[in-house]
Amino acid sequence: MSEKVVEILNAKECETVVRNALKLSPDESTKIVSYALEKGSNELVGFMGEYFKLRVQIADEQSPEGTRELCCFVKSVPLSNELQRAECERKSFFRKEICAYTAILPNIQKYATTKLSAECYYTRGDLLVLEDLFAAHLGYRHLASDEPYTSRHIKLFLTHLAQLHAGSIAWEEKEGVNIGKQFGDSLFELMLIAENEWYVTGAKLFYEDKGLPLCFQNGFWQVTVAFSSNKFQSSCPVFDHLLQHLGPYLSNGVLNTS
Repeated sequence: MSEKVVEILNAKECETVVRNALKLSPDESTKIVSYALEKGSNELVGFMGEYFKLRVQIADEQSPEGTRELCCFVKSVPLSNELQRAECERKSFFRKEICAYTAILPNIQKYATTKLSAECYYTRGDLLVLEDLFAAHLGYRHLASDEPYTSRHIKLFLTHLAQLHAGSIAWEEKEGVNIGKQFGDSLFELMLIAENEWYVTGAKLFYEDKGLPLCFQNGFWQVTVAFSSNKFQSSCPVFDHLLQHLGPYLSNGVLNTS
Protein backbone atom coordinates (compact mmCIF):
# COMPACT_ATOMS: atom_id res chain seq x y z
CA MET A 1 0.00 0.00 0.00
CA SER A 2 1.72 3.17 -1.10
CA GLU A 3 0.12 5.52 -3.63
CA LYS A 4 -1.80 8.39 -2.05
CA VAL A 5 -5.22 9.12 -3.47
CA VAL A 6 -7.92 11.75 -3.41
CA GLU A 7 -10.37 11.76 -0.55
CA ILE A 8 -13.28 9.35 -0.66
CA LEU A 9 -13.99 9.79 3.07
CA ASN A 10 -14.43 13.13 4.80
CA ALA A 11 -13.42 14.09 8.33
CA LYS A 12 -16.88 13.42 9.78
CA GLU A 13 -16.94 9.95 8.30
CA CYS A 14 -13.46 9.25 9.65
CA GLU A 15 -14.66 10.25 13.10
CA THR A 16 -17.51 7.76 12.77
CA VAL A 17 -15.00 5.08 11.76
CA VAL A 18 -12.84 5.83 14.81
CA ARG A 19 -15.74 5.88 17.23
CA ASN A 20 -17.04 2.55 15.94
CA ALA A 21 -13.59 0.97 15.91
CA LEU A 22 -12.85 2.09 19.47
CA LYS A 23 -16.42 1.28 20.55
CA LEU A 24 -16.86 4.69 22.16
CA SER A 25 -20.08 5.63 23.89
CA PRO A 26 -21.93 8.83 22.89
CA ASP A 27 -20.47 10.74 25.87
CA GLU A 28 -16.88 9.71 25.15
CA SER A 29 -14.78 12.04 23.02
CA THR A 30 -11.86 11.54 20.68
CA LYS A 31 -9.66 13.83 18.60
CA ILE A 32 -8.44 13.02 15.10
CA VAL A 33 -5.07 14.63 14.40
CA SER A 34 -4.88 13.59 10.75
CA TYR A 35 -6.02 10.93 8.32
CA ALA A 36 -4.88 9.68 4.92
CA LEU A 37 -5.93 7.13 2.33
CA GLU A 38 -3.38 5.01 0.50
CA LYS A 39 -4.24 3.06 -2.61
CA GLY A 40 -3.59 -0.67 -2.64
CA SER A 41 -0.78 -2.17 -4.67
CA ASN A 42 -1.36 -3.36 -8.23
CA GLU A 43 -1.67 -6.90 -6.86
CA LEU A 44 -4.85 -5.88 -5.04
CA VAL A 45 -7.06 -5.23 -8.01
CA GLY A 46 -10.65 -6.42 -8.22
CA PHE A 47 -13.07 -6.10 -11.10
CA MET A 48 -15.84 -4.87 -8.83
CA GLY A 49 -13.85 -2.86 -6.31
CA GLU A 50 -10.79 -0.77 -5.48
CA TYR A 51 -8.90 -1.21 -2.22
CA PHE A 52 -7.29 1.28 0.14
CA LYS A 53 -5.76 1.61 3.58
CA LEU A 54 -7.16 4.34 5.80
CA ARG A 55 -4.63 5.54 8.38
CA VAL A 56 -6.00 7.76 11.14
CA GLN A 57 -3.80 9.45 13.71
CA ILE A 58 -5.70 9.77 17.00
CA ALA A 59 -4.64 11.97 19.92
CA ASP A 60 -3.43 9.80 22.80
CA GLU A 61 -1.96 11.39 25.94
CA GLN A 62 -0.70 8.01 27.13
CA SER A 63 1.49 7.53 24.06
CA PRO A 64 5.06 8.90 24.00
CA GLU A 65 4.36 10.30 20.52
CA GLY A 66 1.11 11.87 21.68
CA THR A 67 -0.84 9.94 19.03
CA ARG A 68 -1.74 6.41 18.03
CA GLU A 69 -2.66 5.06 14.64
CA LEU A 70 -5.81 3.27 13.57
CA CYS A 71 -5.43 1.44 10.27
CA CYS A 72 -8.49 0.20 8.36
CA PHE A 73 -9.16 -1.58 5.08
CA VAL A 74 -11.41 0.29 2.67
CA LYS A 75 -13.22 -1.28 -0.26
CA SER A 76 -14.79 1.12 -2.75
CA VAL A 77 -16.67 0.73 -6.00
CA PRO A 78 -14.27 1.19 -8.95
CA LEU A 79 -13.17 4.81 -9.17
CA SER A 80 -10.79 4.81 -12.11
CA ASN A 81 -12.98 2.81 -14.51
CA GLU A 82 -16.37 4.36 -15.19
CA LEU A 83 -17.77 1.29 -16.96
CA GLN A 84 -16.89 -1.02 -14.07
CA ARG A 85 -18.31 1.45 -11.58
CA ALA A 86 -21.57 1.72 -13.54
CA GLU A 87 -21.89 -2.07 -13.69
CA CYS A 88 -21.21 -2.38 -9.98
CA GLU A 89 -23.81 0.24 -9.11
CA ARG A 90 -26.36 -1.15 -11.59
CA LYS A 91 -26.18 -4.60 -9.99
CA SER A 92 -26.01 -3.31 -6.39
CA PHE A 93 -22.94 -5.38 -5.58
CA PHE A 94 -22.23 -3.51 -2.37
CA ARG A 95 -25.77 -3.94 -1.07
CA LYS A 96 -25.09 -7.64 -0.54
CA GLU A 97 -21.75 -7.10 1.22
CA ILE A 98 -23.09 -4.32 3.42
CA CYS A 99 -25.95 -6.56 4.55
CA ALA A 100 -23.54 -9.41 5.33
CA TYR A 101 -21.07 -7.26 7.28
CA THR A 102 -23.61 -5.21 9.23
CA ALA A 103 -26.70 -7.36 9.74
CA ILE A 104 -25.71 -11.01 9.38
CA LEU A 105 -22.10 -11.76 10.32
CA PRO A 106 -22.11 -9.79 13.62
CA ASN A 107 -25.13 -11.78 14.79
CA ILE A 108 -23.62 -15.11 13.76
CA GLN A 109 -20.37 -14.11 15.49
CA LYS A 110 -22.21 -13.92 18.83
CA TYR A 111 -22.64 -17.69 18.73
CA ALA A 112 -19.20 -18.61 17.37
CA THR A 113 -16.02 -19.23 19.32
CA THR A 114 -13.62 -18.28 16.51
CA LYS A 115 -13.30 -15.01 14.62
CA LEU A 116 -15.31 -15.35 11.40
CA SER A 117 -14.80 -12.04 9.62
CA ALA A 118 -13.39 -8.55 9.81
CA GLU A 119 -15.40 -6.05 11.84
CA CYS A 120 -17.20 -3.38 9.85
CA TYR A 121 -16.76 0.20 11.07
CA TYR A 122 -18.63 2.18 8.43
CA THR A 123 -20.59 1.72 5.22
CA ARG A 124 -21.96 3.83 2.41
CA GLY A 125 -23.74 2.70 -0.69
CA ASP A 126 -20.42 2.77 -2.52
CA LEU A 127 -17.86 1.65 0.08
CA LEU A 128 -17.10 -0.31 3.25
CA VAL A 129 -14.54 0.42 5.96
CA LEU A 130 -13.39 -2.77 7.63
CA GLU A 131 -11.00 -3.90 10.31
CA ASP A 132 -7.50 -4.36 8.92
CA LEU A 133 -6.81 -8.07 9.38
CA PHE A 134 -3.14 -7.47 8.60
CA ALA A 135 -2.75 -5.60 11.91
CA ALA A 136 0.17 -7.10 13.78
CA HIS A 137 -1.82 -8.02 16.90
CA LEU A 138 -4.25 -10.13 14.84
CA GLY A 139 -1.56 -12.20 13.17
CA TYR A 140 -3.23 -12.83 9.80
CA ARG A 141 -1.27 -12.95 6.55
CA HIS A 142 -1.56 -14.07 2.95
CA LEU A 143 0.11 -17.27 1.88
CA ALA A 144 3.11 -16.65 -0.34
CA SER A 145 2.54 -17.43 -4.02
CA ASP A 146 4.81 -20.48 -3.75
CA GLU A 147 3.52 -21.61 -0.34
CA PRO A 148 1.39 -24.77 -0.57
CA TYR A 149 -1.79 -25.47 1.35
CA THR A 150 -1.29 -27.99 4.13
CA SER A 151 -3.60 -30.15 6.21
CA ARG A 152 -3.40 -27.46 8.88
CA HIS A 153 -4.84 -24.88 6.48
CA ILE A 154 -7.63 -27.26 5.46
CA LYS A 155 -8.47 -28.00 9.09
CA LEU A 156 -8.53 -24.27 9.88
CA PHE A 157 -10.83 -23.60 6.93
CA LEU A 158 -13.24 -26.41 7.83
CA THR A 159 -13.28 -25.35 11.50
CA HIS A 160 -14.29 -21.81 10.60
CA LEU A 161 -16.82 -23.01 8.03
CA ALA A 162 -18.39 -25.24 10.69
CA GLN A 163 -18.48 -22.32 13.13
CA LEU A 164 -20.18 -20.16 10.50
CA HIS A 165 -22.93 -22.72 9.90
CA ALA A 166 -23.33 -23.60 13.58
CA GLY A 167 -23.48 -19.94 14.55
CA SER A 168 -26.13 -19.21 11.93
CA ILE A 169 -28.25 -22.11 13.16
CA ALA A 170 -27.87 -20.97 16.78
CA TRP A 171 -28.84 -17.42 15.84
CA GLU A 172 -31.98 -18.61 14.07
CA GLU A 173 -32.95 -21.02 16.86
CA LYS A 174 -32.28 -18.73 19.82
CA GLU A 175 -33.62 -15.48 18.38
CA GLY A 176 -36.37 -16.74 16.09
CA VAL A 177 -34.63 -15.44 12.97
CA ASN A 178 -35.09 -16.81 9.46
CA ILE A 179 -32.03 -15.64 7.55
CA GLY A 180 -33.41 -16.59 4.16
CA LYS A 181 -36.70 -14.75 4.66
CA GLN A 182 -35.46 -11.70 6.54
CA PHE A 183 -32.43 -11.03 4.34
CA GLY A 184 -33.45 -12.72 1.11
CA ASP A 185 -33.76 -9.43 -0.74
CA SER A 186 -30.04 -8.78 -0.14
CA LEU A 187 -28.69 -12.33 -0.40
CA PHE A 188 -29.04 -12.57 -4.15
CA GLU A 189 -26.63 -14.26 -6.54
CA LEU A 190 -25.40 -11.96 -9.29
CA MET A 191 -22.59 -13.86 -10.92
CA LEU A 192 -23.29 -17.60 -11.06
CA ILE A 193 -26.73 -17.37 -12.64
CA ALA A 194 -28.27 -18.31 -15.98
CA GLU A 195 -28.88 -14.65 -16.82
CA ASN A 196 -25.15 -13.84 -16.64
CA GLU A 197 -24.02 -14.49 -20.20
CA TRP A 198 -20.26 -14.36 -19.59
CA TYR A 199 -20.56 -16.90 -16.76
CA VAL A 200 -22.75 -19.25 -18.82
CA THR A 201 -20.34 -19.06 -21.77
CA GLY A 202 -17.32 -19.76 -19.58
CA ALA A 203 -18.99 -22.60 -17.69
CA LYS A 204 -20.11 -24.31 -20.89
CA LEU A 205 -16.65 -24.05 -22.41
CA PHE A 206 -15.03 -25.50 -19.29
CA TYR A 207 -17.38 -28.41 -18.70
CA GLU A 208 -18.03 -29.32 -22.30
CA ASP A 209 -14.31 -29.24 -23.05
CA LYS A 210 -14.00 -31.89 -20.32
CA GLY A 211 -16.77 -33.95 -21.88
CA LEU A 212 -19.29 -32.99 -19.21
CA PRO A 213 -22.40 -31.42 -20.78
CA LEU A 214 -23.82 -28.53 -18.77
CA CYS A 215 -27.52 -27.69 -18.74
CA PHE A 216 -29.89 -25.50 -16.75
CA GLN A 217 -32.83 -27.44 -15.33
CA ASN A 218 -35.30 -26.85 -12.51
CA GLY A 219 -33.43 -23.76 -11.36
CA PHE A 220 -30.03 -25.47 -11.13
CA TRP A 221 -26.97 -25.76 -13.29
CA GLN A 222 -26.36 -29.47 -13.76
CA VAL A 223 -23.49 -31.59 -15.03
CA THR A 224 -24.38 -34.96 -16.52
CA VAL A 225 -22.00 -37.84 -15.88
CA ALA A 226 -22.19 -41.51 -16.77
CA PHE A 227 -22.05 -44.07 -13.97
CA SER A 228 -23.10 -47.57 -13.02
CA SER A 229 -24.35 -48.76 -9.65
CA ASN A 230 -20.82 -49.15 -8.24
CA LYS A 231 -18.63 -47.10 -10.55
CA PHE A 232 -18.69 -43.41 -11.40
CA GLN A 233 -16.74 -42.23 -14.40
CA SER A 234 -16.62 -39.05 -16.44
CA SER A 235 -15.10 -38.78 -19.88
CA CYS A 236 -12.23 -36.82 -18.34
CA PRO A 237 -9.88 -38.77 -16.00
CA VAL A 238 -9.10 -35.72 -13.87
CA PHE A 239 -12.68 -35.82 -12.53
CA ASP A 240 -12.80 -39.54 -11.79
CA HIS A 241 -11.30 -39.38 -8.30
CA LEU A 242 -13.67 -36.56 -7.37
CA LEU A 243 -16.69 -38.42 -8.70
CA GLN A 244 -15.94 -41.44 -6.51
CA HIS A 245 -16.48 -39.21 -3.46
CA LEU A 246 -19.56 -37.58 -4.97
CA GLY A 247 -21.33 -40.90 -5.47
CA PRO A 248 -23.85 -40.43 -2.64
CA TYR A 249 -24.88 -37.08 -4.14
CA LEU A 250 -25.48 -38.31 -7.66
CA SER A 251 -28.94 -39.26 -8.77
CA ASN A 252 -29.95 -40.59 -12.19
CA GLY A 253 -26.62 -39.55 -13.61
CA VAL A 254 -27.03 -35.90 -12.62
CA LEU A 255 -24.84 -33.95 -10.22
CA ASN A 256 -26.29 -30.66 -8.98
CA THR A 257 -23.57 -28.02 -8.99
CA SER A 258 -25.50 -25.16 -7.42
